[in-house]
Amino acid sequence: MIIGTKTIPSAGRRVRTLLVHICDVCRAKFETFSGKCREKSIFTYCSPACLSLGRSATGPSGRLLETILVDRYGVSRATNLPQFTEARKNASISKFGVEFPLQNKDVAALGRSEESKSKKYQTRKKNGTIRRSYEEDKLYDGLCSLFGKEHVERWKYVNGWCIDLYVEPLDAYIQYDGLFWHGYDRCTEEIECFEKPVDVVIYKTILRDTQQNIWFASQKMNLIRVIGPSQIQNFLNLLI
Repeated sequence: MIIGTKTIPSAGRRVRTLLVHICDVCRAKFETFSGKCREKSIFTYCSPACLSLGRSATGPSGRLLETILVDRYGVSRATNLPQFTEARKNASISKFGVEFPLQNKDVAALGRSEESKSKKYQTRKKNGTIRRSYEEDKLYDGLCSLFGKEHVERWKYVNGWCIDLYVEPLDAYIQYDGLFWHGYDRCTEEIECFEKPVDVVIYKTILRDTQQNIWFASQKMNLIRVIGPSQIQNFLNLLI
């Protein structure tokens, strides 16, 4: 949500207006330049991750959309409208011989296979649709300057997980963990209360991180976690 405005000097005599926001997911305070669309926004989000969560079914935007759809059309999702469900069933029957693709055993088995998961991941990597952050980019650029871009691979697919970085000269996998999304800014007991929808996501991330630590250790593979933006430069300095 927008909580205020401020002005900053610009070129010449111009003055630029900044909008001050509170993220409707993580409650972080951030600023953006003003604009007609931004000024009319009901909800605002500080990052692509928060935007994705905000638009999900449990997020603020998702809940508002559901309310509008129920009021106007009597359904909670646009894909539940009769014209969509009928078209979807007809397409599935035509391609797979059943009303729903997963009712076809061959399709269901293919979707659960490791080969299918790897293929989906490689497509996302090629198209550049894997989530990234400013901090991850900073860590990647720093490692490339030390070891060369050809020796640093982003988004390495390992055992069903997308690992942020793999550095060949170190033979090490590196994960950047943000303080908020990986649960480092609060105790686990507080997160487990699930007072906010975002706590469910954070708790699942904590469980996944633990699983990764155990698996990498069992395989005698090096997994390094860089925790929080303040540790990025410290970590890079250790490698010099």
